Amino acid sequence: MQETDYLALVCSRWCHWSELELQRLPRQPLAPGQVRIRVRHAGVGFALSLFVSGKYQRKPPLPFTPGTEVAGEIIEVAPDVTRLHPGQRVAAALDWGGIAEEAVATADTVYPVPDGLELAQAAALPVTYGTVWAALAWRAALQPGETMLVHGASGALGTAAVQVGRLMGARVIATASTEAKREAALRNGAAHALPSDAAALAAAGQAP
Repeated sequence: MQETDYLALVCSRWCHWSELELQRLPRQPLAPGQVRIRVRHAGVGFALSLFVSGKYQRKPPLPFTPGTEVAGEIIEVAPDVTRLHPGQRVAAALDWGGIAEEAVATADTVYPVPDGLELAQAAALPVTYGTVWAALAWRAALQPGETMLVHGASGALGTAAVQVGRLMGARVIATASTEAKREAALRNGAAHALPSDAAALAAAGQAP
């Protein structure tokens, strides 16, 4: 028997993320061009707190389910969607709706996940890595051999920036607040990792 509802995290009013509630929501029919995904992993970052407090540049209509990037398996596709199929492993970018047992996305923002890539990693690709690629390739026009400084290199965007910058041929210098985070940045491809504290960073730059 086909499920008629699903569990989701719901924001009913602008609030702190800790005040969000789990609710069962009725499943809605797919519109043309849409795909329904069984969510296995959803991206969570600082933007979540902005979304649910009403401080993001876009304000979803209340009530809504937060979450802008997910990975999982396709449950269902609209009749006009031909390049994707049920059972396929995918990652997707959403306007919102990702932190739930299932989510609906536009087929144009749903991407097949290769067999060798874990879904937990794929969940960060559509928005987090897409944002970094747009910033470095389109806005910064980063070129091989250039030096690139990444502040906050241990966060989601920072980690992605270190990795993508290295793959684009840049010499990446990372900053992070703890030794463990700096070591992680080095493992992700940074050539150097320095303290993020202003005084410590200045001292590191003057060291012989």
